[in-house]
Amino acid sequence: MSSTLRFNVMHFMPYTHLPENHKDYKTTWVDFPNKFYDPEKGHELYQRYFEQLVLADRLGFDAIVLNEHHNTVYGMMATPNVVAAALIPQVQRARICVWGVPPNFMLPNRLAEEYAILDVMSKGRLEIAFPLGTGMEYWSNPVNPATAREKFRESLKIMLQAWTADGPTKHFGKFYTSRISRAVRRSGLRRQVISRRSS
Repeated sequence: MSSTLRFNVMHFMPYTHLPENHKDYKTTWVDFPNKFYDPEKGHELYQRYFEQLVLADRLGFDAIVLNEHHNTVYGMMATPNVVAAALIPQVQRARICVWGVPPNFMLPNRLAEEYAILDVMSKGRLEIAFPLGTGMEYWSNPVNPATAREKFRESLKIMLQAWTADGPTKHFGKFYTSRISRAVRRSGLRRQVISRRSS
């Protein structure tokens, strides 16, 4: 990988088999009917998308970027950590980037454990980003946008503690309580945590 230039491939895994009248609906986000989803076609799309991402590794792309979205035909990747786990044995060289899972939508100590597992499985090739999430996801999840940033900061604190502190650890905060947490430490082969704001 070049130290000055990097080539990533990013995939959202869209569901492309929309009905002819899909433009009659106000949006394909949040409340688009799931009756239009065909599991057989979804299976075929997953197979195709995985083949494309494995090919990207063989072609020399530096990283494969996965992203989480919910309640939309825009992406069939509601949980990129599952996709990353399936890709890791098939991708030999490229970094696996989960950009990302909004930690304030999850239990942060569990998310820290999931990332630690992926990092060890990939021998340190995991990169993660911490998006705040989009308005559509706040609309459909029980997270108050008014306190989302504060909850986001607290969840990051818990995750970083899980990866760096000697455990077991505890956390008693405004949004989260962990009486005991003993997350696997990240592998340390290449620790790189990327923070970013949702655009």
